[in-house]
Amino acid sequence: MPKIESSAAPATASSRTRDVWTFLRTPFDGIHPVVLIVFGVSTVFSFFFFAQPDLWHTVTSSYGYYHGHIGDFYDYGAATIGTPAYLPSIYWIFAIWMAPIALIGAVNPRVDNSIVLGPIEHFWARLLLLLVFAATFYLISAIAKHAFPASESAQRIVRTGYLLSPLAGFAVFTFGQYDIIGVFFTLLGVLMYFRRNSFWFVFWFSIAITFKYFAAFVFVPL
Repeated sequence: MPKIESSAAPATASSRTRDVWTFLRTPFDGIHPVVLIVFGVSTVFSFFFFAQPDLWHTVTSSYGYYHGHIGDFYDYGAATIGTPAYLPSIYWIFAIWMAPIALIGAVNPRVDNSIVLGPIEHFWARLLLLLVFAATFYLISAIAKHAFPASESAQRIVRTGYLLSPLAGFAVFTFGQYDIIGVFFTLLGVLMYFRRNSFWFVFWFSIAITFKYFAAFVFVPL
């Protein structure tokens, strides 16, 4: 009998690729090209040409975990580069994210307890914030669909407003602030609220509160 070759596997791979592309592209549908250009240019410029010492201090503080300072993390920080100012979760996230940089030996030598990051450290840390912001954009898009199911124009306004938000852009891309990580988990909780999933609603908010307590002010009214 002649051999019949199946095309199911290529079709499945192609379908998955299409699904991923559709997922990535859909939130941008309907947003004016000028908005996307302004967002893209300002983001790229801010990513490469701004730096803020607070990010350096947080990243450098997170390295304390690499040296085994878990129970005395804050005391160790206070004795070296200054007391860490945030809740432990943010330092855990950065310690995990910066681990590849530490493993390849690209950590800037700490001279006189300096907090200055090397170029690779700096841009790798900022990349985390960029990726989290991108994730929050997709969450905002999903939440907008639940909040305004009958109005595509309202959904588009929400997405556009988020991309052009001066507060988000200034805080995340110019100053390199990481409240966006807590916002990410807060938005996950809000999305679960709209989906009526009580367990994950509580779960994601419980995570968000470990980054900044402002998540509690969103959780309580819901």
